Amino acid sequence: MADIDVGAITELMTEKVDTDAHNLDSTGKEYVGSMAIPSDTYIDIPSTSGSNYTAPADGYVCFKNNNTGTNNVQGYIENTTKSIVCSISSQYNNGGGFVPVAKGDNVYLYYNTGVSATYYRFIYAKGSV
Repeated sequence: MADIDVGAITELMTEKVDTDAHNLDSTGKEYVGSMAIPSDTYIDIPSTSGSNYTAPADGYVCFKNNNTGTNNVQGYIENTTKSIVCSISSQYNNGGGFVPVAKGDNVYLYYNTGVSATYYRFIYAKGSV
């Protein structure tokens, strides 16, 4: 069995990213920093008021309403796992919002009657696709 060169292994590992990533160059920092940004990949979710949804990965749950009536839009999206709430309110027009989620988080959607969804969707973070 060959001898292990601990010095060579230590030198090689020192050149790699450490646990707090402070030794990344500007390109590496930009790449890591962009992992939480929304990607172009999403899943449309059935948008029933009072429904719950479980996030399949890290990302964002977004809602946009289509208010063509004369009702004021009132509602909210809540990440009930993390207690993050985004209220939805608009008068006689479209409104919407989003909440960030981690994989497995539960999201609750509520909106008043007379409102229909333009979309309700889960958008993957770049680091999750």
